[in-house]
Amino acid sequence: MAVTVGNRVQSMIDHMEKGELDLALSDICIALDITSQKYYERPSSSRTTYKNFIKENIWMIVATGMGNLIAESIKLPFRHPEIESDTEGYCTLEQIVYHVMRCGLVHGTGENSKIVWNSLVPLALDKDGNLNLSPSFIWGLALAVITCEVNRDERVNDTCWISMVTFKYLINDLWGKRDNVKTMIKSAYNVTIEEGAHQNA
Repeated sequence: MAVTVGNRVQSMIDHMEKGELDLALSDICIALDITSQKYYERPSSSRTTYKNFIKENIWMIVATGMGNLIAESIKLPFRHPEIESDTEGYCTLEQIVYHVMRCGLVHGTGENSKIVWNSLVPLALDKDGNLNLSPSFIWGLALAVITCEVNRDERVNDTCWISMVTFKYLINDLWGKRDNVKTMIKSAYNVTIEEGAHQNA
C-alpha cells in the first residue's frame, strides 16, 4: 500500500504530539517532496521544484511559524557547509529548508544541521551561528502541504487541527483550500496576499 501525503501529515502530527520534532520534520519534508512534484507536474521531485514550492508558500510558512511576521522572502546570514551563500554571506529560507532540513534528514542523521528548536523565539541566530526556530515552523511547512490544491483529496484523523493567528481549523476542512489562509491573514492583519501564476519548475 502506498504511503500518501495524508499519511505523512498524520505521522508528523503524531510525532509533534510526542515532542519528536526531527521525526515530525522528516515526515513533512517527504510530504513536501511529493507535493511539489505533483504541483509542478514533474515525473520526479527535484531540488528546483522543492525550493520553488517553498518560495511560493513562504508567506504562509512564515505567518504560521513565526507569529506576526508576514514576508514574501527571507534571507539570513546563516552559514552551513551544504549551502552556497550569496556574496554578502546570506542564504534564503528555502535553501535552509531544502539543503539542511530535507537533505540533512532524508540523506543523513541531521546531527550537524545547526538548527535549534526553541519555543521562546520564532527566529534567531545565536552566538554559535545556530539557527533557532520555533517548532511552529514545522506547522507552517505542513500548512503549505495541506492547502495545496493537488492534495485536496487527502485526509488525516477527523480530530486533528491546526492553528494560525487566532484561528483554529480542523485539518480535513483545509485540504486544498489555499485561499482560506489568505482570508485568515486578511482578517487578522488587514493584509492582502497577492500572488501570480506559479513558477515553472
